[in-house]
Amino acid sequence: QGKPQGFARIEIKGWPQAAGPLAMSSGGDGAKSSAARQQQFKNQEHEKLLQSVWDLNFKETGKLLGKNHIKYSEPLRKDDSGWNALFWALGPTFGPQGDTPERVKMVEKVCTCIKSVKGVPSSILDELDTSGKAAVHWAACQNLSACVAELNRQGADVSVKGNADMAGFTPLHSAVSVDDANLDNSSAVRALIDCGADANAEIGDGQYRGWTALHCAVSRGRVNAVRELVKDSVSRYAVLQDVANEHPPSFARALVDESNFSQTAHNKIRQCQVLVANALREQNARKLRVLSGLPSDFDSSRLSDAGRTVKRSRRAEWGNGESSG
Repeated sequence: QGKPQGFARIEIKGWPQAAGPLAMSSGGDGAKSSAARQQQFKNQEHEKLLQSVWDLNFKETGKLLGKNHIKYSEPLRKDDSGWNALFWALGPTFGPQGDTPERVKMVEKVCTCIKSVKGVPSSILDELDTSGKAAVHWAACQNLSACVAELNRQGADVSVKGNADMAGFTPLHSAVSVDDANLDNSSAVRALIDCGADANAEIGDGQYRGWTALHCAVSRGRVNAVRELVKDSVSRYAVLQDVANEHPPSFARALVDESNFSQTAHNKIRQCQVLVANALREQNARKLRVLSGLPSDFDSSRLSDAGRTVKRSRRAEWGNGESSG
């Protein structure tokens, strides 16, 4: 695997004192053998680091990230999946069981270490793995809302777009697109929104071109996530219209496919569509309130009547034969 662009590798400068059996082994084949032993030692230290951050072993992590070991443990080094120590720091557990203060503390520790390495770019926390996701994508997929907030505090881009299989997907897209239908990622969705993630960002290419996070959430029947995405006008009026009108065509096809999967999936999608319709109606009412100069406490049901009157009037203008009365 080639060296990723912008990837900073810590230079090796000497051997640690009392490095253990590997450092004390006999010479053998001279420089070549010494280089092989150095690489073996580095590999072992790196694997220890990944295991320690995964297991929340703070004592071992502190040692491996210390000044005498960091050049061997290499927290920025990527494995075959493109994961450096930060990805491993997110741990194996989903939801509140994984989103513990200890896990957040480990994420903070690794972020601080990575950012302190000389010469790393400011976007180091947004490095993508081989699947096209950054660490914040994974935190969102695992519903680790506190970790999402910590990554944002450390400077990660909560609207970073993926590549490869996740081309154009932001962490919000990813959070509502996980395969597990029983996983409720609404906490991560809320955290991303609170951190300033762009809920209206569209996927630019591929089969999901034009989809926002709301498109993804509705097509997957993520009822609680949809509630977060339509709350307080998080999703723009135009996005609500697109979703309500089942646009683009790829979205309409996905709704049919997902609805046909099971009755449960069909019912969840219908719930999501009702939430979108209600949000669209509320935004229409708000617009009419502003245009009409009505007080904010005006009866919203009367506004709905007004909205229907406007629609009837427009249909008459278009020649559908209805009066505007």
